[in-house]
Amino acid sequence: MSIKPITFLRNTNEIEAELAASKEPIFITKNGYGHLVLLRLDEYERLTKAKPEIDLADKKGLDLSVADDIGFGFVRAKALSPKMVIGDPQANADEMIRCIASAQDEHVALLVFPELSLTGNTAGDLLINEHMHNSIRKSIKKIVASTKGLSPLIAVGAPIKTEMGLINCAIIIQNGKILGFVPKESLSESEKRHFAEVSPTIDTLCFGGEEYPFGTNLIFTAKNNGALRVAFEVADETYASETMLAAANEGATVIARLSAPNEIIGGSERRRSLFRSLSDQLNCAYVVAASGKDESTTDYIFAGQNIISENGEILSESALFENGEAVADIDVALIRDSRMANPRFVIQTSHQFLRIPFVAVNHDPESLKRPLRRYPFLPTNPGESRDLVHALSAIRMQAMGLRRRLEAIHQDKVYIGLSGGLDSTLALLVSVEAFKMAGFDLKNIHAITLPAFGTSKRTHDNAVALAGGLGVSFDEINIKESVLAHFRDTKHDPEIRNTAYENAQARMRTMVLMDIANEHGGLMVGTGDLSELCLGWCTYGGDHLSMYAVNGTIPKTLVRYLVESYGELHEEVRAPLFDIAATPISPELLPPNAQGVIDQKTEDIVGPYELNDFIIYHYLKNHYGPRKIYYLMQQVFSEAYSDETLKKWLENFFRRFYQSQFKRSCSADGPQVGPISVSPRGGLVMPSDASANAVLEEIRSL
Repeated sequence: MSIKPITFLRNTNEIEAELAASKEPIFITKNGYGHLVLLRLDEYERLTKAKPEIDLADKKGLDLSVADDIGFGFVRAKALSPKMVIGDPQANADEMIRCIASAQDEHVALLVFPELSLTGNTAGDLLINEHMHNSIRKSIKKIVASTKGLSPLIAVGAPIKTEMGLINCAIIIQNGKILGFVPKESLSESEKRHFAEVSPTIDTLCFGGEEYPFGTNLIFTAKNNGALRVAFEVADETYASETMLAAANEGATVIARLSAPNEIIGGSERRRSLFRSLSDQLNCAYVVAASGKDESTTDYIFAGQNIISENGEILSESALFENGEAVADIDVALIRDSRMANPRFVIQTSHQFLRIPFVAVNHDPESLKRPLRRYPFLPTNPGESRDLVHALSAIRMQAMGLRRRLEAIHQDKVYIGLSGGLDSTLALLVSVEAFKMAGFDLKNIHAITLPAFGTSKRTHDNAVALAGGLGVSFDEINIKESVLAHFRDTKHDPEIRNTAYENAQARMRTMVLMDIANEHGGLMVGTGDLSELCLGWCTYGGDHLSMYAVNGTIPKTLVRYLVESYGELHEEVRAPLFDIAATPISPELLPPNAQGVIDQKTEDIVGPYELNDFIIYHYLKNHYGPRKIYYLMQQVFSEAYSDETLKKWLENFFRRFYQSQFKRSCSADGPQVGPISVSPRGGLVMPSDASANAVLEEIRSL
């Protein structure tokens, strides 16, 4: 290879003579940077014929394959620290071949080995010896040949000897072919003893007589899954390189890092935080393979911390100081769609990256290797110790919103309809915390219970006990006569217990509370929660209305969690709070049975809240369609509900959700505390006339 300045172009005779004497190209530089390449005609023809296949995604234009999500968009990735013999490429190749065969059986689509895994990261000057490179070349060819007919996209770390010197590379392999070489971009001073820094002007590498794509600007794009685009890097840095930032902006949804970090005190936690943070910032998945316990301990210790993270969450992590593995099903469709919903993330189209096509492995629907929470809004699972800090933080955020609203309107009095149910209880707790923050008198919190035809003794007594324990003002206004008078005005027979019968009570309560708040110059605090807003389980013009709604982004499962957590922290109200949490959820609008027990149970009508909240989370936060949500419900709830029951409540949710948008379109102000808001002022933009037919048709076809 010959490198000349641009002024060399004046010497045409010398150029002709040099090209005639050698097949090597002449690289022309301008201002110290690569500018042109001069080739003999026969060499140019040879190279263009051998040019590797490039996907059409590399052309300028739009890629319509993004909708082709196989397996609901799940892609199984594995990062591992294989058993390794330092300085023995052939033994290491045999171990890798075994791991690759196992990955094929496990439906792994992406398999990542650590940096320099073929030789060992600590091989040192052994890497310079010629016999080592003969063994490396044979071992690579052996690995490549062993993958014929196999589907995983594989990244192997190896030193590659070139005319520039030794290059620390990731070799990308699939189905008996090398797809490309990715060099280590940033070398430490100690690494420069053995490895050469790579010129950015070189974009191919010759190996075994064939030319392959070479560089850090390669994105491997699945032809059968438009959301799966993988960029590889060889790095130990505790930050994201500029190249990987650019790769994410160019559409890469997965970044695979081949690394060999030595372990120090606190290092594992720092890396865990790093990849959680990077995957969150870049809206991507990180698959990180690290050198393990078989590396030399002459100067360092290697822990083999393999990590898979996605959108800020650790999906899988191997145990330290073992030859372990991290395996997880990455949701590349979720990554793509979360980017669409993120106005700060804009896919660039600079076309500085080369797209290399491959065919991805179909996901195994019988096995989902991915943490799935039954209660996605809760910080801990049932049976685990409560995260009281999380609970108190949520209540304080709600309280901060209420405090600010009271300060803005120069009021220090609130009025709450306290039913003895979960929602009004949480609204009262929030009001108490807001008044404590503001230094207001708790007696200016007016908890009013408004019994009617369906009020049970249990909920009534709990409301009385709670108000007394908290030290707030309490009053009782029986609205039965007012509702009966209203029935006479509207000519409704009170023996007909239909929607009009029920809604009249809810609207009467709202009217009384608002009138009292107006009379005394206070704020009527709303109680309705996120689950009820999504299901439309609120009376339009009744509990649907308030002057400030503190629970609007808190789903029912979290409401119960917060109420119980508050009870653990406040002994003076623990008994009523725990009993309120244990009481069946009911609007109490129909008379109780002969034993005084309420028969009208909300979950018999709208479905179990654990199912509804699961659907809300995955539909509104993750933007999943009903088919994918149903698949996840089967994974999580199969022991508790039949498939037919799951489909029944899934259909019920979407029918109610679409029909009830008109209620959400005029919902009250309230602070966003949880990850989902259906506020018409930016939380959820949806027309009230939208049809649910397409969604319901998909559910019925399941």
